[in-house]
Amino acid sequence: MSLICLKKMKVLLLNGSPRPGGNTATLLAEAASQLAKHGIDSERFDIGAAPVRGCIACGQCHAGHLGRCVFDDDVCNALIAKMAECDAIIVGSPVYYGQPAGQVLSV
Repeated sequence: MSLICLKKMKVLLLNGSPRPGGNTATLLAEAASQLAKHGIDSERFDIGAAPVRGCIACGQCHAGHLGRCVFDDDVCNALIAKMAECDAIIVGSPVYYGQPAGQVLSV
């Protein structure tokens, strides 16, 4: 007899909009609702208007086998931790001048 352990799937909903109750948040809420109908957990992570440091290619995340940025003054490391807990990611962003919000491009 073999035991099969099924882990419940979890999806991270990344909200790149600076408006927490805006259209992007509304669309991510609908995605969460549809996921829940299928028994899939989800969690929303708001980047919003938080500053995001650009990568300076120092390599310390790899050299020290940290798996995180050595600079801890923005949302990047918190996002990395959330991503590690999830099986899938849905990125939501408003489109400004033909591309996603700058915070989304930076993380």
